[in-house]
Amino acid sequence: MYKHGIERVHVELTDKCNAECPGCFRSHYGGIVDSNIKNVQLDLNYFKLLGEDFIKSINYWLFCGTRGDPMSCTEIVDILEYIKSINENAGVDVLTNGGMGSAKQFRRMSDILQGNESGFGRGSMTFSVDGWEDTNHIYRKNVKWDKVMRNILAYKEGPGLAQWDFLVFEHNVDDIPKVKEFCKEHDIQLKLKQPFGFANGPSHPNLDTMAVHSRKDGSYMYEIYPDTKTKQYDYDFYAKETTENDFYNKNVIAKSAKYRTQLRTRTEGYDDMYSYYWLREHNNLDVDCHAIKQKELFIDCDGMFLPCCFLGGSWFAKDNQLRDMVGDESLLIPSETNSVEDILQSKFFNKTIPDGIEGNLKDPVGHCVKCVQTCGKWPDRSHFDTSGDWA
Repeated sequence: MYKHGIERVHVELTDKCNAECPGCFRSHYGGIVDSNIKNVQLDLNYFKLLGEDFIKSINYWLFCGTRGDPMSCTEIVDILEYIKSINENAGVDVLTNGGMGSAKQFRRMSDILQGNESGFGRGSMTFSVDGWEDTNHIYRKNVKWDKVMRNILAYKEGPGLAQWDFLVFEHNVDDIPKVKEFCKEHDIQLKLKQPFGFANGPSHPNLDTMAVHSRKDGSYMYEIYPDTKTKQYDYDFYAKETTENDFYNKNVIAKSAKYRTQLRTRTEGYDDMYSYYWLREHNNLDVDCHAIKQKELFIDCDGMFLPCCFLGGSWFAKDNQLRDMVGDESLLIPSETNSVEDILQSKFFNKTIPDGIEGNLKDPVGHCVKCVQTCGKWPDRSHFDTSGDWA
């Protein structure tokens, strides 16, 4: 599928994290950790296994992921130094909640991410911090404010670029002026962002609250409300940009009393992707693959190659269609006998994924459901006949 090579790599260094965010499927609504979490990490030896030729060919690395914080990886500094020692012109961005790692690590990473003397290879550290001292922990549950501030200030002692990503809720909207002033003082780019987890979908005009549960036993603790009173946000003091608030003036429905009495010890289950068999009625769902366009590869915390983090999230959630598409997962993990080139030339990348994009899979659906959901045009099922057997 990568006819023009790979230029960008998105890495999930680990599935470890200090936070208990209710919107992350690492845990059940911010409570009990999902049974799929292994508390593993990639190490420096894994990146050496990728080979210098591969690392030299990559011009951008993103360290983020779907269920872990990269700063929870104990070898992150060594890994970044190794990548830069091979290709100093590669850009590197790291996303973190700021509550893990030492001040010494953040200061060192500021030097690593500054790029070279010619200005090439610049990267940045993005701090995902949603509020101030009295509010950040409401969504970023278990993240300690003193550590966040210590690490931000340590990073800014060096030359590295920094960004503050701020999810706006009802409880933290009044903190925006204070955060703006801090970012201006310390030369940090501020981005206000609309959180996921409230909308029921286009056919449901109301919003649900976001429930937060206990890590100890899965019991209900409190609920989070979206900001519905602000029409738009003026968030970037550099470009003076504004963004519209899609939640403005919408009705919010709180969780029921019955819901609050139920323990949340597991998710309600992941969709059976074969239940979307009716997609086989469509010949063209206009899947415009982001991974192909961006020449990007995703590496999960087990070292497995996938086209994108959306498929990475589906793999973690045990998407049954993707499991069948992958087959033997060891064939997608580099080893002494399975090179990067072997993986990229495998049936999965050169036959299975293209078939999933084009609707030619030999399964009940024909299309890769996650590919359609993420990069395609989702059709209205009611307009099509869903009878008949698949061939």
